[in-house]
Amino acid sequence: MISVILPVYNSSEYISQSVKSILDQTFNDFEIIIINDGSTDNSEEKILAIKDPRITYHKLAHQGLSKVLNYGISIAKYDIIARMDADDIALPDRFEKQLNVMRNNPELDIISCWYAMFTEKGIRYIVKTPEKSSRIEKDLLLYSQISHPGILAKKDLFFKHGMFTGGAFGDYELWLSFKGKVIFYNLQEVLMLQRFRTDSLSRNDICQRYKEHYEIQAPYYSDLQKSFGIIKTDEQNYYRGWREYLYGERSRARKYWNLSGLKIIYFPKVIIAYIISFLPQQLFIKVKENRIRFRLEYYLEFFKEENYACRKYFKINNAQREA
Repeated sequence: MISVILPVYNSSEYISQSVKSILDQTFNDFEIIIINDGSTDNSEEKILAIKDPRITYHKLAHQGLSKVLNYGISIAKYDIIARMDADDIALPDRFEKQLNVMRNNPELDIISCWYAMFTEKGIRYIVKTPEKSSRIEKDLLLYSQISHPGILAKKDLFFKHGMFTGGAFGDYELWLSFKGKVIFYNLQEVLMLQRFRTDSLSRNDICQRYKEHYEIQAPYYSDLQKSFGIIKTDEQNYYRGWREYLYGERSRARKYWNLSGLKIIYFPKVIIAYIISFLPQQLFIKVKENRIRFRLEYYLEFFKEENYACRKYFKINNAQREA
């Protein structure tokens, strides 16, 4: 059985839709632990209006996501933890498919999936994350390839290896600390719809997030050979360049990539990023935050069957919400 941890903070507009997507799962042996993290809107009213014996409701003073998640894990009844955010939507067979993979592959510890980013207007793009743990761990050098709201995880991992800490990137920090200790896996299909809400962040907020991300990575970048087994100087410069491009100083990104000399021509993505790095700051941030590459890939594969199915489910779900 599964314990679903669903933190809520000022999400009254979306919480009913999110909870319904869990209650409508094809696998239904679970508890939903809804934790109100000191909301100041009418989230509580919306939550209490949902009647289902599988739901337990907890109200706390505002503590932040990491502490709320740790509290949820500590009171969970069951050995498998699932995550869900209050403004996201799970596809109906998400739990069934993830649990089947975990049952058939008991060595797997944390299972996530591909996900679609959406707004009220529709699907914006789809993020196709790598399948195997080795690639997922390597990519932790730059970012998490695990959709945190879409995970299924063994509960004992958290007590054995550590709980959530930090702020907006508490999950990324935790996965970094889990590297080499657990086995990750991503199902190669969209099982989650995640709400695209970056427009609500100011430029200062975004820059602060970049800084926080950069600082989390600092201990690992002090010795890439020791922390990630990267020996070759060119490969180290490749990753250091991307780190600076994504979260640090663009001029330093170009400096690291220049150290690779003509070898940069073998990396088209680096060439594109190199050119984009010369944009004015505000436009540069906008290009990065709008995930232009993902949007282009999505429209190039617009008529694929899985993309059509994803759009169809979104439309049905959205129509039910509006009704």
